[in-house]
Amino acid sequence: MNITGIWKRNMVHRLFLDANVILDYTLKRPKWHRASKFILEKVVEGEYKGAVSPVVVHIVSYILGKHLGPERTKKIMLALLNDVKVIDTPHKVILQAMSSDWPDIEDSIQYFTALHHRIDLIVSRDEGFIKKAMPALPVIHPEDFVKTFR
Repeated sequence: MNITGIWKRNMVHRLFLDANVILDYTLKRPKWHRASKFILEKVVEGEYKGAVSPVVVHIVSYILGKHLGPERTKKIMLALLNDVKVIDTPHKVILQAMSSDWPDIEDSIQYFTALHHRIDLIVSRDEGFIKKAMPALPVIHPEDFVKTFR
């Protein structure tokens, strides 16, 4: 989806951050660290409001714990959650996601949670997630976010 033609900088206020964006930043993954850092810095600066679901917190905490240990993971997650809000996933949203035609259950739960909370844009590196998005709530690759909203 071509975000540039649809969104303007002043129209995007709330970003849903997929687990891969947070992991790219925290684990300093060379190929994607720059874009994820840009996005998270903009959230910390207050230019955008960041949001994640409990599923993202769970995934990121689990993977960071494997790489960095529990104490360092807790410090990182607490720092992240100072600037990024955890949004709930109501029962009806889970049912909606499970009833959808999305083949990736985790992506569908994230998507319908963000849609429920009227998030403006989802940022993810997951190509399947990006392709499955509907016009009502686009999903954009972090590199495309940087190009579009720099």
